[in-house]
Amino acid sequence: MVIPLALINKKYYWYIIPLGLIVILTQSLGAILSLFLASIFYFYLEGKSQKKSIFILAGILLITAVILFARFLTHGAHTQPIFSTVMRLRYWQDTFVIIQKSPLIGTGMGNFNLTNSRFAHNSYLQFWAETGIVSLLAFVWLVVIITKNGVARAKNSALQNMDIALLTANVAFILHNFIDFTFFLPEITLAWWIVLGLLI
Repeated sequence: MVIPLALINKKYYWYIIPLGLIVILTQSLGAILSLFLASIFYFYLEGKSQKKSIFILAGILLITAVILFARFLTHGAHTQPIFSTVMRLRYWQDTFVIIQKSPLIGTGMGNFNLTNSRFAHNSYLQFWAETGIVSLLAFVWLVVIITKNGVARAKNSALQNMDIALLTANVAFILHNFIDFTFFLPEITLAWWIVLGLLI
């Protein structure tokens, strides 16, 4: 989420190197995938150099391939990409069982608990399970409206670079939460709420 913010001003571009290295060292395929999709969104809004876009996106894909290869070579079963995928599918299936018991009002904040995890590894499913469908729809509406207004403003704003960078950070966070639970980590969510506030 912080990487796109380095694109606000050219003198901060070099920050991308240590931040990118941190993402690589986590070996988180979810983070890399979110960054890749958010980068596509960034280049779409920026609408400038196609060569630069292709070069950066190809670089992210190459990093993804290296991480996949590195994880396949490890001996631990839990580090294999297939293990991560299968576990997430199980968490989502178990979360739907919880949702079915109380789809309208949920189980209550903080009452979510699976057999092998405190998180659903999908913040939107967990939000639904804890607070119900009405709260989930209200939350999604808030995010969509702010993002939509931000995109419209970015096209005509004097602070276009800042708007596009904030929107990209927002999109990276939103996408990552489809396959992880960063919404439920206060230190990360606080940064996202600040990004959302700046967009408003």
